[in-house]
Amino acid sequence: MSTVQKIALEKGEYLTDKNISIPKNQFTLIQAGTGVGKTTLVMEKLLRDYAVVVMLVPSVLKVTELEEAYKKQLSGTRYHFFYDKHVPSETTFASDRKHMVVCTYEKLDKVRECLLKEFDGKTLLVVDECHKLYSAGSYRDEALNSLLYAIKNKKFPTVVFLTATFTEHCWNTLNIPLDTIYQVTSENSLDRNIEVIVLKKGDQHSFVHLVMDRANAMKKTGKRGKILIRLNNRKKCEGYANVFENLFGLNVLVVHSKNKHEDAVQKMFQQQEIPKDVDIVLCTSIMDEAINLNNGQDDIDSVFVLGKDAHPEELVQFFGRLRKATVPCFIVLHTKMSMDTTIAPYKLHEIYLKNNTEFLDRVSKAVELLISVFADYQNIVGDDEAGQSSSSLYQKVNTLNETFNYFCGAKLFAVVRGKLQKNLASVSSGYYRMDKACCYHNFMYLEYRLQQLLPTCTVKLREDHTVQTDQSILSFLGETKKTNEQMYQESIDTAMEIFLSVEPSQSDCKTKEEDLESRQITVSEDDEDTDYYDDDTDEGALPVTTTTQKDAEQKSEAITLKNYGVAILREQQEDEFYVQRLVAKYVVPHPKVTAELVSTIALLSTYMGNLEDIYQILKRKESEKVVTIAKAYANNIVVQYFVNRFYRYGSERYFNAHKLSPVDAATLLTEAFTAVQQKTHIPMRTFIDQKLVSGIKLDMKTHQMVIDPSKAANFFVRFFAAKDRNAKKPDLRYLEFHGIVFGNYQYLATAKLQEKTKTVSAQFTVGERIFDSMTGACLSDVPCPLMRSRLVIEEDEFFDDAA
Repeated sequence: MSTVQKIALEKGEYLTDKNISIPKNQFTLIQAGTGVGKTTLVMEKLLRDYAVVVMLVPSVLKVTELEEAYKKQLSGTRYHFFYDKHVPSETTFASDRKHMVVCTYEKLDKVRECLLKEFDGKTLLVVDECHKLYSAGSYRDEALNSLLYAIKNKKFPTVVFLTATFTEHCWNTLNIPLDTIYQVTSENSLDRNIEVIVLKKGDQHSFVHLVMDRANAMKKTGKRGKILIRLNNRKKCEGYANVFENLFGLNVLVVHSKNKHEDAVQKMFQQQEIPKDVDIVLCTSIMDEAINLNNGQDDIDSVFVLGKDAHPEELVQFFGRLRKATVPCFIVLHTKMSMDTTIAPYKLHEIYLKNNTEFLDRVSKAVELLISVFADYQNIVGDDEAGQSSSSLYQKVNTLNETFNYFCGAKLFAVVRGKLQKNLASVSSGYYRMDKACCYHNFMYLEYRLQQLLPTCTVKLREDHTVQTDQSILSFLGETKKTNEQMYQESIDTAMEIFLSVEPSQSDCKTKEEDLESRQITVSEDDEDTDYYDDDTDEGALPVTTTTQKDAEQKSEAITLKNYGVAILREQQEDEFYVQRLVAKYVVPHPKVTAELVSTIALLSTYMGNLEDIYQILKRKESEKVVTIAKAYANNIVVQYFVNRFYRYGSERYFNAHKLSPVDAATLLTEAFTAVQQKTHIPMRTFIDQKLVSGIKLDMKTHQMVIDPSKAANFFVRFFAAKDRNAKKPDLRYLEFHGIVFGNYQYLATAKLQEKTKTVSAQFTVGERIFDSMTGACLSDVPCPLMRSRLVIEEDEFFDDAA
């Protein structure tokens, strides 16, 4: 049972003015709104009782902000800031000084390794923005699991958690009990006026009219207030920036994880103010906890949040970026939400809480069961004919995670310091996403949840029946899209040439598992939605692959196409600007687009078997779908079952418009679950019995699995070369196969099975040059058409030995 202490701050008072004690060997939460001095308390006060304070923050931006503020401290305390390539060494923490450490989650393991044993028991761990522990596990689970298990195993006996937005039922998913909770209220807190606007006739673009209404109203009065817009998609931010700049003549600053190092963005971060010449800031969720904005009341006009992407916690965090301004805040929705104001929100809360908690409990039970019989699993990946496992723990975990993530929306397993554990971060974030979805079911419930986090806020609803996107905006967006498409298509050949200019080595043949076991590399998956976070993880990091006998044979032979991709991704993992610098060596018409394409080609080459297929995937703009499907072919056990079945038994029919009804699809999927359980000993039936697979349940009378035919059909459409005929007419719906694997491309995971049905061209031509399609080796004498840029100085030219 937690001890709750309430602290009331009067006007002008901050946490540093209170004598807050941190009980040793306990877990303490400080729940206080934005701007009351939580960070200052940690950086300047808590060291009095500890030899070392390690403060973990979720973003590189926050580390650099604190580094800028405290780097000139000359007291007896040493301040350390670790992020990106900045890491501690064995000599960092001298025993004769006190140490204040600020780092991202990813650097905690390295800090732990370098801390002297004499600091054991004298170190305070502070987790800033601790709501990230249960919200960020879908994209950051590796670092978070390491942190969570270090806390649960009492590696740091004294821990302080800080947050402005604390949701108790989300925190409880972590199973980390709190000993003391400080609940802080402050008269300094700004009131927030929030209006939810539901567009009845508008679409995703219609918000532009709402923004321009405010901009034009300011223009009439001679005011130049800034408008802050949160849209959690990098490409859309950049697209709408063009609209506001070119159609309406406004000055726009775009902020996302890819441009956080640009001068204009850095200037805003360092000054903690939106620059005077900026009219609109378009940003992703990188701004939720990135910096404070100290613009005054007269300097800011309004704040817009677009869509249902933000959890109420994230909304409050984002509005809280404005430290000195109370302005109108708008949440703009163009999709449905219930407007029933007669509903009692607390009753909805009880229902949602019960349903979500029951699901979480079922997931937890399933994970415990799966872990308890983990040693019995057979033939998962890389097992030989005798059933002897040759696959590593990492490989098995990845395979199971890929399988169950598709069916229940969370990775279930993690390897923490070489030991199999429940993937606490991913499971908790799955619950968090469910909770977020519930918040947008009904306006009254959204209001209820916002006021729980921010009691002083007022929330209003407005239904708009008039706003529709003007044709001029649609035309402009269409022309922009056409121009971007032209630039994209024009850059493919150049990107292929640059990709093939890299000189890989045999060491680049290593699989992800071998790298993890030998070098402890941090790896993350590439994800379309990575613009909603900003941390040390690399979006283009090494993909997880499956080691097969064929892979093992290739490692001792010539360089293959995959080595080019691994070489680039490995460099990109160490240096996030590597690809941009690689492209900058040459004169290219569209450097930004070309750099993105080179990164995409590198990722594709780790999943695909030849250059011709990669080229066609790029031309058809199918790379995102192909990567997702390739991961399933390599690691989803149920998908693998069907790949093997389709190719080995009557494969020719699937290439001749074979038809499959939803009912037959359900029968096939039922057979697959049974076969997988028999072959692997994974208790799939129990997993279904726990109601963890959407569209699949256990018939209590027959004790047989019952699969929703529609869901089963969706499965095959998602992963195979099947066209969905009459998709919106359930009674007439059927699938029509025109192949087996999507696109009939040669995937590394399916290449052996495709040998009889897939003809792969041995050569690939780009411009006038010919390459070996499998190895990337140049086969022609035609010189490389790429022109070297005169702006790039090679190291051997720059360094003069005579000097």
